[in-house]
Amino acid sequence: MPTSPTSAPDLAEPGTGPGRHPAHHLLTAGLAWLYDTEQPDGAILQHHGAHLGTHGNRRYSVTPTGAVDLPVLVVDIADPDFDFQRQAPRNVLAPGELAVLAAALTRLGAEVRTTWNGTGITGSVGLRRPAHPTLVAAVDRYRARCPTHHSVFCGREQACTWYATGNALITRPTPENPS
Repeated sequence: MPTSPTSAPDLAEPGTGPGRHPAHHLLTAGLAWLYDTEQPDGAILQHHGAHLGTHGNRRYSVTPTGAVDLPVLVVDIADPDFDFQRQAPRNVLAPGELAVLAAALTRLGAEVRTTWNGTGITGSVGLRRPAHPTLVAAVDRYRARCPTHHSVFCGREQACTWYATGNALITRPTPENPS
């Protein structure tokens, strides 16, 4: 059943049984990537992490070292409908939607530390357990900046391949097709 822009996800997705989050395939892939996927030496990942995919009008992503250097799973409205008259989005996360997401992550074995936002077009779920050390190291390499140009923004203009080469090494999350 599709998720409307203003309603919480239907937890009884057809064929999945009660209590399974409609973005289960994305959440499972995100947790596996955060905790079980070893990254190669030299891999570089920018600090915003990785996009997992979309379900309905929700986009999911994970950040290996977000708040207090712990992983964060983010859900946001994939296609916000902005009301210029009111100066606010028409479609926001539904009341309780972030709590539903946190509960789904807990059922998948994640330890939820806290949640924040969730009343507008984005919400975050902070996890308690640190990400895989090689993934944390990949973000640390990004934050340490290019050793030649001392910036995370070097690239074509400097004829620098530091970020592109390191980022190409990242093993990305691979959600399975839900159907």
